[in-house]
Amino acid sequence: MKFQIKKPLIIIVLNLFVFVVTSSVDAQGSEYVKEGTYLGVYLTSNQMFGDFDNTISYYAPGEILEVPYVDDGTGFGVVLGARSSRGALELGFQRTRHDTISILNMGESEASYSLIDMNFKVDVFARNRTRPYLLFGFGFPWLTIKDGLYDVYSDSLGDATFFGFALNAGAGVAYYFRPQLAVTGGLIYRWNWFTSAEGLTLEENILEKAFCFNIGIAYTF
Repeated sequence: MKFQIKKPLIIIVLNLFVFVVTSSVDAQGSEYVKEGTYLGVYLTSNQMFGDFDNTISYYAPGEILEVPYVDDGTGFGVVLGARSSRGALELGFQRTRHDTISILNMGESEASYSLIDMNFKVDVFARNRTRPYLLFGFGFPWLTIKDGLYDVYSDSLGDATFFGFALNAGAGVAYYFRPQLAVTGGLIYRWNWFTSAEGLTLEENILEKAFCFNIGIAYTF
């Protein structure tokens, strides 16, 4: 069964974007938190689990595509956001590196997990400088497996990249040392549905879940 983006989801995302942007255009901020556009950088850790467990392979004419076990990994991320009095909308990118257990490589290899996503943060129980939040969003991940593609004709290995769609749900907190500067930390649970790889449409989606921990800083302009 293929996972498709539903029209109501697109409408909700557009409404959230309009809400955040319009509410922040004339915002004067507060004594503790400045509203407006901000840039954030963070360190991230992804704990991966799901269908990437070294038990599946896909076969195409002249090629074998491996789905290896993917271990936990660490990396970095950046976000560009717009803060209003009630929350924020963020466009982000992250990349983490992971070790893998591979049949084709007869042992260990490595992978890189990348994601472009959009998240909506809703402030809950906000108090002065401390801003706890709930997070909801979606994204587009790709996972590149080093030497995960075997070419039968040339008897050689190449990298394999899986592409898909993701949904995010999480919670965290931002603490503003100054109205423009905050330290942030959060947990995100992510569902990744990989639907294609190297031009090949997969017969069944590969579901790989990720438990993500982020810590970083954000500066509001």
